[in-house]
Amino acid sequence: MWLLFLLLIPLFLLIYAVWIAPRLLSIRALHLPLDSELGGLKIAQLSDIHLGKNPSPRYLNRVLSAVHAFKPDLIVLTGDFINYSQLTREEELRSFLKALQAPLGTLAVLGNHDYEKPIIIDEKSGEYTLLSGDRKAFKTGVKSLFCPPPINGQFSSSIQGLQPHPQLLQLLSDCSVKLLRNETTLINDKVAVTGAGEHSAKDINYDSLTDPQKRFHLLLCHNPDGIAAWKGPDFDLALAGHTHGGQINLPYLWRHFTLMEYPQYRSGVIREGSKTTYVSSGLGSSVPIRLFSRPELTLITLP
Repeated sequence: MWLLFLLLIPLFLLIYAVWIAPRLLSIRALHLPLDSELGGLKIAQLSDIHLGKNPSPRYLNRVLSAVHAFKPDLIVLTGDFINYSQLTREEELRSFLKALQAPLGTLAVLGNHDYEKPIIIDEKSGEYTLLSGDRKAFKTGVKSLFCPPPINGQFSSSIQGLQPHPQLLQLLSDCSVKLLRNETTLINDKVAVTGAGEHSAKDINYDSLTDPQKRFHLLLCHNPDGIAAWKGPDFDLALAGHTHGGQINLPYLWRHFTLMEYPQYRSGVIREGSKTTYVSSGLGSSVPIRLFSRPELTLITLP
């Protein structure tokens, strides 16, 4: 009997991770008592939609309902709109983005899946590389289990000059989503928002960034490794995604499904001095498998 029970546990976890957990949307409400006077500014963060075969239209409607109920002042999208650089559900993504409305606008940055070719970690060299056409996502994920665990500052990249997905850029523009790619914008007289290019594509151009001076400075950067290695103007709050919260959030395994230069930036709130970072688990994932890392919509209130 005990042997049968022990055999059933992995089966149950597999069923839960593949068919249940990716659909269990978590609404993460954060009240961040930062040193600011923003009058209860409300920000909705959506990250890592990875719109391909998943997620379902019903799931996306649940996300929209939660955003509308929150009534955010500002909506931010922290990358990976599409999956493996394939814009396969263009009209659904268009409809979803057009439904995101906020008084201070909708801002976005790009993720590693939003360029002409998807950027991943090579399982042999430990470097950022491009996913070639003959390498399947699942095969790449399985191989990553046998990668040596990353250490701080280990990864490098020879990828330069990679351009964002052109149809995605046009779609964002059509939906009144303001893409910030190495630029700073003022959303009101108190708040400046900087959007960084994708860290793994070497697309962060510090020289193009302006100092927001005395305003509250919000930084958007898809890959939290880019925040850990940040060399731009000081920020008060940074928002990121990319990691899927560890995805298979078990000891040892998560470090192989979510290869990072700075693993302390896996998920949640990270505080370093006066700087606060929040890394979202994201709404979707490139391979729709999750264990102890539910997808999330992040609703942030600042004092």
